[in-house]
Amino acid sequence: MEPRYIVAIEIGSSKIHGAVAQVDSDSGAIQVIASEVQHAANSVRHGRVSNVQEVSDLVNGIVRKLENNQAVMPRKISEIYISLGGRSLTTVPAKASIDFANETEITADAIKRLKKEAEFGLTTTKSILDLLPRRYYVDNKEVTNMAGTFGSRASIDFTAIICAQENRANLERIKLDSPLLRRRNYLIRPLAIADMVLDSNERQLGCALVDFGAETTTLSIYKEGALQFAVTLPLGSRNVTRDLMGGLKLTEDRAEQLKIEHGNAINERPCGAPLSADQVDINQFVHARTGEIIANVIHQAEAAGYKVGDLPAGIIAVGGGARMRNFLTALSTQSKMRVRHGVADPQIHLCHGLDPDVDVDIIALLKAAAAMPGNSCLFLDRTMEEKTEPESGHRPDDEAAADNYRRPVNESDSDLLDDDPDDEFEARPPKKQGWFSRMLNRRKADERREQLLEDARRDEEERRERQRQRREDQETIDPMADEDDSDDMAEIDYAETKSLIGKFKNKVTSYLERGTEADLDDRNN
Repeated sequence: MEPRYIVAIEIGSSKIHGAVAQVDSDSGAIQVIASEVQHAANSVRHGRVSNVQEVSDLVNGIVRKLENNQAVMPRKISEIYISLGGRSLTTVPAKASIDFANETEITADAIKRLKKEAEFGLTTTKSILDLLPRRYYVDNKEVTNMAGTFGSRASIDFTAIICAQENRANLERIKLDSPLLRRRNYLIRPLAIADMVLDSNERQLGCALVDFGAETTTLSIYKEGALQFAVTLPLGSRNVTRDLMGGLKLTEDRAEQLKIEHGNAINERPCGAPLSADQVDINQFVHARTGEIIANVIHQAEAAGYKVGDLPAGIIAVGGGARMRNFLTALSTQSKMRVRHGVADPQIHLCHGLDPDVDVDIIALLKAAAAMPGNSCLFLDRTMEEKTEPESGHRPDDEAAADNYRRPVNESDSDLLDDDPDDEFEARPPKKQGWFSRMLNRRKADERREQLLEDARRDEEERRERQRQRREDQETIDPMADEDDSDDMAEIDYAETKSLIGKFKNKVTSYLERGTEADLDDRNN
């Protein structure tokens, strides 16, 4: 069975990352076969697309590079999964209840109805991305699974994920150059990462997932197996870089390089060689800004009602900023919780260039997309296969023709180098068109048909105008014209209309005959 292919694009504040994964139809094993990265300077701010044109160019460049990858060719991308997140993403509580006349079995349809009512009852100007159930109640008693139970009252507490309408609107404004890429799906980035890096025990006991990115830091709190709270802060590792730029008068590239080489989140002094003055200044900036970001994360968790004892599974940190030297130590010291680094699923086979510690975001999107029902994001372009076939005239179809192609050559023949007089008259079979060429021809035929219809409508309007003008002229010349003259004019107009309709009918008939022949060729192919 043909494997399923997944194409995901993660649009972040520092880079845009695209990848293609192959999903085995039987075992469900995921193997990443291609990966491409484009750096986005200021096109994306705080996880939200700010310059649609620049992001469109970057995404189209990634799509072209992925399609030209040896592991993907000759397939073409027809569908993509895009990450959705960024600044303003947060959660709000929602609740819905249903009262039944009698004790009734609660089915999946009733749960869907509760979800719709909870969504309808939310009063917010932001976009509602999803509603996740937190607790189920049947007759005011909490249950773990509502479907299949009996009761006269059912209610669910939901966690609604919302964000500013601009976040998704700008993603939908991205212009894709490929006419074959017509469908885009959206995956909520924090949910995709949590599904991969958190295990069931951590979700049940209570944990905090901290995604420390370039310009945003997302906090997600899980407890009792469900998402309880999430918020995105407009702070990230790029704030540290900007502090170095302003304090030490450096360019952004140089400041980023010094942050990676010498930055330390706890501002420790090594036991060996003493630090230079520049290194001391760098560590002071890094330590101060990192501590501020961590303090904001802890404050958000406490404001949501979660303290250290409420999250015994600790903190799981992901993102590029979390790889800063001693960041996990600083996070553990300030929060007084145990901290571990989140990594990609080890069962996913990665291609060259992907790091399971660094590229958690794009790998999580691929895994989340593979778990969703749907078609393959790639389709096989037959035109590319046909280009690989030899283009040497017509090939023999039977043994007799094959014998003629393999007939012996008489080297003593004086006309050996002369052209065969029958060659120029030899009938060659028409070259087979691929799927893409047939689609373009069909589109051109549709445009031609629309043009014919428009010409016919224009001719009819001109005819009506001429007819009206003639009537006005006739009334001006002979206002006392009798009815016989008007009848003669009607006969002339009828004849002219019949002639125009006949011409248009011939055009449409000819077009339909050509379209029918093209459809028959498609079916035969």
